[in-house]
Amino acid sequence: MTTTRAESAPFVQNVAAELAAFLKHYITWHDRRTAVEAAARAAVKAAGGRIITGGQDRPWVDGRTTETYYDQETGEKLGVIVWQNNDMNVPASSTMEFHDADVHIDLLVDDEDLGEDIPDPFGFRSWADEQDIDELRHMLAASPNP
Repeated sequence: MTTTRAESAPFVQNVAAELAAFLKHYITWHDRRTAVEAAARAAVKAAGGRIITGGQDRPWVDGRTTETYYDQETGEKLGVIVWQNNDMNVPASSTMEFHDADVHIDLLVDDEDLGEDIPDPFGFRSWADEQDIDELRHMLAASPNP
């Protein structure tokens, strides 16, 4: 049995309305997260810290692995930690020097504190995370249901 265009119109309209509602919530959440992240970055810099990226970049091979760390703003390599004997309590060697005010990028913003309960019955979230936020704003503005 084939569905006609007229029969599928309510479904399409419902999905479009759900997408518009989702985009409103998602853009609000994104803007709030961006502001929180900017404030966190400023606080780290004011305290003399660095935003660090990196970590375990290789699997354990023969009981050994390495972690390489970078300054997220400059891209500068900060150091390497070598772990062995499948033990991450005491490094076998390290050229990485952490400062008290350093923060890993993954710990800069706690998304759970932002109330990330965005209604998403159609599963738009993973798609939206991959899009440019300005494109999403444009899409919402062009929506018949903004």
